[in-house]
Amino acid sequence: MQPKKLRGFTLIELLIVAGIMLILAAVVFSNYAEIREEKLLEVEADKVTSITREVMERSKSQLGGKQWGIHFENPSGAGSDFYEIWSGASGASYPGSGITTRYYLADYVRFQTLAEGASTDITFAKGTGLPNAISTVVIELGSGNGNETINVNQFGTIARVSDPPPPPPPPP
Repeated sequence: MQPKKLRGFTLIELLIVAGIMLILAAVVFSNYAEIREEKLLEVEADKVTSITREVMERSKSQLGGKQWGIHFENPSGAGSDFYEIWSGASGASYPGSGITTRYYLADYVRFQTLAEGASTDITFAKGTGLPNAISTVVIELGSGNGNETINVNQFGTIARVSDPPPPPPPPP
């Protein structure tokens, strides 16, 4: 009588499968982390855009009989970039007669267009809501792996512009 052959996997086969699974998991995790970072940046850019539009509407409606503006600042020190809503009499500039709200950028985001210690203001005309100047605010991930641009044009259009996708790799 012949001995019965055992069927199963060898240790080497199991190690190869485990190695392939680990490589696949690493690829999926790194892609997930990049996508998550991009979405977090988009959310922060949407927040800045929305608040800028709100400030324009406050000035257009002459809320409190005042004109309104938004102040963007990159103070010295990492992770403390912020923007403030302010109001003042017609023709006023930052800080006007009062700062109503201060918003800090998320820890993973910073202003790209502002050097450390620099600031910029957008003042909206009372009644029309038109900005005092064309402005661009760029925020980027702290890792430098992406950015979002918020444009305010002379007609009062406030729009968020994403980076164009990277070009496809050249054919082999």
